[in-house]
Amino acid sequence: PFCNFANTHLIVHETDLTYSIISLNPINTHHAMVIPREHYESFSDLPDDLAAQLIVHAKQLSSAIRAVCRPDGMAHMSDDDFSNVGYNLVRHYKFHVFPRYSDDGIVQKWSRVPDPGDEGREKLADSLRGAMKSR
Repeated sequence: PFCNFANTHLIVHETDLTYSIISLNPINTHHAMVIPREHYESFSDLPDDLAAQLIVHAKQLSSAIRAVCRPDGMAHMSDDDFSNVGYNLVRHYKFHVFPRYSDDGIVQKWSRVPDPGDEGREKLADSLRGAMKSR
């Protein structure tokens, strides 16, 4: 439904590579999504120029939502669903931008693993450096 979005009257803002719309299943009012016009399923699949434009678009959208809603905070979220377990209702990449309020009832629980320490973090950093060099 996002590759050839036909409801142009629902578009909040658009660029040559992206457009934004209000979410059909909003977390809060004014919950919007920035969507690439071309089909991509994950953030890392986006070409660099598209990723850059998408983030700038999200930044502008975030400012507009802040001006309209005067929220307590803002959320900027992206998730990829590699295992098809239901993180994404539509298998097309989108970047969510929505206002947050102290009484909105949204629980964002971060389950954290213990700090691996400097040596452990260095090993993790080394593994990521290696993976980034091969890209």
